[in-house]
Amino acid sequence: MLDAAWAELAEHGYAAFTLEATKRAGTSKPVIYRRWANKALMVKAAIAHASSAHTVEVPNTGSLRGNFIAKMHTANTSRIDLLVAAVVLLDGYFTETGSNPEHLRERILASHHSAAETVVERAVQRGEADAALVLVECLAIFHN
Repeated sequence: MLDAAWAELAEHGYAAFTLEATKRAGTSKPVIYRRWANKALMVKAAIAHASSAHTVEVPNTGSLRGNFIAKMHTANTSRIDLLVAAVVLLDGYFTETGSNPEHLRERILASHHSAAETVVERAVQRGEADAALVLVECLAIFHN
């Protein structure tokens, strides 16, 4: 159902998206409404599903700099469709829910361990980065 919802969203955008339109998944309207009470909830679930389907391996080039560059390059090329959806197709979603792209991203990724954390952890394990300094820098970023 979520694949069908994502396809519907990608083809028609949020404004034209309806739960009824997702019948293309081969299910009934009552089944859809039991799972998602409104289109905003289903769209959020479809985006989370599409995001999880586009997972990107965390690179391990042997250097902190190399890993971050490789990760950004891969993420940019493999997740462009999600970026387009967030910027172009979801304007009505953000207006309706009082949300924004960053808020949606945080909700979707809340339970995921970020690739950046993995890259930094590996650098600390290799002795390339000082764990105490990384912690101080992260705290400074979050307090600003």
